[in-house]
Amino acid sequence: MRELDLGRASIGAPGALALADALRDNAALRALRLDGCRLGRAGGRALLAALPDAAGLALLALEGATFAPPDAEARVSEGAAAGFDAFAPGGARDLDLARPGDRAVAETLCRQARASLKSQRYFTLMKRDLSITVEDLRYVRG
Repeated sequence: MRELDLGRASIGAPGALALADALRDNAALRALRLDGCRLGRAGGRALLAALPDAAGLALLALEGATFAPPDAEARVSEGAAAGFDAFAPGGARDLDLARPGDRAVAETLCRQARASLKSQRYFTLMKRDLSITVEDLRYVRG
């Protein structure tokens, strides 16, 4: 696929996070049109963060797209993705990996952890006491 037009689609922050994650792995996509989409602040920032890794992307159309924070009702329906900021990812989150947006948040966090923990052997996920080695992070896409 060389062009994807999702103009005026109801993708929200979760969809934008999933698209941002996909852009990093797709060198074939040349144009992405998100005109009129409500992407939210988190979605817009995630797309911005993905642009340096989107090697093939020549056009990102955002005419009429909105980046306002989601209202309370949208935050509940969009899960953790609604408030996620890829530039300031700290904090606790409950992620439902069945939701594309939450899955994109998890993949982004793992990618950032992999990049920042190259010199460390492991880290711990809070609340679950799971130790994940740096080798385990290699199996996470991204």
